[in-house]
Amino acid sequence: MGILNLTPDSFRDVGKFDSVGSAISRVKTMISEGLTSSISELNPHVQWKQRSLSKNRLIPVLEKILELSEIEGKLLSIDMFYSDLSLEAIKKGAL
Repeated sequence: MGILNLTPDSFRDVGKFDSVGSAISRVKTMISEGLTSSISELNPHVQWKQRSLSKNRLIPVLEKILELSEIEGKLLSIDMFYSDLSLEAIKKGAL
């Protein structure tokens, strides 16, 4: 599994994927390496994030990922603090 962390203060990616373009590029690389994709919008060191900021990071990237022909047949999971955003992601095609 490959992990794409969209949180700008991420302990893992330190905000590397702060634009839709950089996130999609990373997802394409992960898929070409044979990995399924997981999008994370959590940081265990920060308990609360503004919902609107999380949505603004997650949904545009998710929509672009789901447009990729390479994603067909791949699992895409979302790790999200807000249950309503998780539900929105599931309705769009994530697990």
